[in-house]
Amino acid sequence: NEVTVIETGRDGLGYSQSFLKANLKEGESYTISNWQGSGEELVIVVKEINTIKNPFHADVTVTLGRIDTDSPTALPSTAPSMDMRCGNSVCDSGENSRTCPLDCASKEIETT
Repeated sequence: NEVTVIETGRDGLGYSQSFLKANLKEGESYTISNWQGSGEELVIVVKEINTIKNPFHADVTVTLGRIDTDSPTALPSTAPSMDMRCGNSVCDSGENSRTCPLDCASKEIETT
């Protein structure tokens, strides 16, 4: 019920000594500074550890460098309108081959 972080020697490409770096529980993280000389931080975050389902599993996020997120956008200035948009290549509800032949002429099925 923990995620183990191990550092290997020789990039894990052969026999070498390894080092225990962290045992992480759900919600915990581990940061490696200057990942492989890049100047960036490598961050390991354990989001969830599920021990109910078999096999047990963990949801882990690994991020290299800073993550920029967009600022929230402003709220819409007006409420959305329900007017139809004839000519948008979509036969919207309320449009038909008579009111908007451009969008609906070839999309209607007539049944008897």
